[in-house]
Amino acid sequence: MPRRASAARPQGGFGPVLPRTAAAQGSVGIPARRMGYIQTEPAVPLNSGCAMTDQTPQPGPGPIPPPGPAFLLSVLGRLIRDDVETALRPTGYTLRHLSILGHLQREPGLSYSELARRAGVTAQSAHATVRQLEQRGAVEPRNFLGRGHTAELHVTDEGRALIEAGKRAYAASDSDLGSALRSEQLATLTDLLMTALSSRRHRS
Repeated sequence: MPRRASAARPQGGFGPVLPRTAAAQGSVGIPARRMGYIQTEPAVPLNSGCAMTDQTPQPGPGPIPPPGPAFLLSVLGRLIRDDVETALRPTGYTLRHLSILGHLQREPGLSYSELARRAGVTAQSAHATVRQLEQRGAVEPRNFLGRGHTAELHVTDEGRALIEAGKRAYAASDSDLGSALRSEQLATLTDLLMTALSSRRHRS
């Protein structure tokens, strides 16, 4: 009786007995199939010419470009806004109140829609802010001409005191900038910002 070919057992003695077919066909490993609890690897022919791993170095993403001036201004503006809001907190007012007061001080009698446009808020928001300022005595209506006419809004002594508090808060932020920049740099920065702001306003 011819002797049966011996079967190969996986290294370590685990798993089922598998026939020696893969090595005879010039392959490494055994065709992938699930046998009990052993999952074997797919066969890769030795003469296929395919590399097992790609050793070619990949180029890096390159240097990250620096942020643009608009982004930097937005970040700096947010930080300054937070500082001013913190300084105003003991007064019970916010930058929104301060903005409305500043516009009314420069031009008393502005309409709610014009106040909203200049402050960058909705007319409803401007009306609510003015109402809050009236309740706290920071503004008062004058020259009321009767039904169908809107009284002119004027800043009171309370409102002017808040404006001065806002100026001190912004002066503190200017001082912080001055500690990071030389005086001539700060002057140049101010001129550049004024130019950019003037150009943007003309485009609006």
